[in-house]
Amino acid sequence: NKAQDDQAQDAEPTTKEGNNGGLDEETHTHRPYGAYEMWGDELGKGFTFRDDVGMFFPTDYYVTTILPIFSLGCNIPNCHFTNESDTYISEAKYGNSKPNAKQKREVKRQSGMQALNTHLRTEHNLTMCNLCYMARRDFVSQLPRFTPTQLKTHQTHGDGTGSGFA
Repeated sequence: NKAQDDQAQDAEPTTKEGNNGGLDEETHTHRPYGAYEMWGDELGKGFTFRDDVGMFFPTDYYVTTILPIFSLGCNIPNCHFTNESDTYISEAKYGNSKPNAKQKREVKRQSGMQALNTHLRTEHNLTMCNLCYMARRDFVSQLPRFTPTQLKTHQTHGDGTGSGFA
């Protein structure tokens, strides 16, 4: 069905190098990137350009699919921690002079991975594998969240067959 094919093609991301592999739709010949009527980061209404990947996305697809992949939010069901700007995190502190004293809550301004890790630890008693994060195994939003016991198992045995552990 041509309508479905056109709709599927419209939902696909487009690189700055040109759509359809540089093929002119009218003459079916290749034309150079510079021949397209596009300047800078504008493809036209309904598209969003993401500079760090050098691609245009249909705006609806960008908002519903791409932004969540690149986010540093919690991703725990029913948790609304989005980590979109500087975040204020409550963190327990114990006084050095009175180790048995009641916990004192301190509010710290954090952002990025530091805020996400603190949030996971203090609100959910979870963490992420720092090795997987540093090796860029996947997008942060897609990395698993572990309890301390699960993290130890993950770091000792991996994620099963084919995960690189003997």
